[in-house]
Amino acid sequence: MKAVALQTKQVLGGACAALVLAATSPGAHAFDSCKVLLCLAGPWQSISECVPDVTEFLRCWSRGKCSLSCSQAGTVSWASSANCPPQYGLYEYDVYGQATLVGCTKSGVIDVNWQGMPNWTRVWWTMGGTEEPVIEYSDAARSLLGEHVNPQFDEDYATWLASQPKPADNCYLYGCSSH
Repeated sequence: MKAVALQTKQVLGGACAALVLAATSPGAHAFDSCKVLLCLAGPWQSISECVPDVTEFLRCWSRGKCSLSCSQAGTVSWASSANCPPQYGLYEYDVYGQATLVGCTKSGVIDVNWQGMPNWTRVWWTMGGTEEPVIEYSDAARSLLGEHVNPQFDEDYATWLASQPKPADNCYLYGCSSH
């Protein structure tokens, strides 16, 4: 498993390095869209060739100044209550304590397709690039990337889940019988 994960990191890292060389021609944009999406498909935070381009893109896009255009890409969209993971939700509570999801603490999401697989990873980020992006991995991405998966998304979910109220003890309301 370690060998597969290391090989995957090397392949993604090598591909990123090749794209860096291709993207450094005079007059090139500050980042290359296909390179950014390729980086986002893997453990980009640990690939030195990826960090500057992904960071620059996130800052630029959050200000509405640029977009990604790559035929193999995915989609870039704003986060909303409709697509927000529960751990990043903004909730309103009624008088009975029932929560309604009304927004998202993340500003946007990038759905990255890789080798024809939609939603290989989903990168959740905040406006202005002031907060570290969080990566949600598909099962296939988890399997291939192994130990290179950044656990932050899962850790945030576990923290959120632990903070949720426990179901009410129905014995108080309905009585309990032991059999």
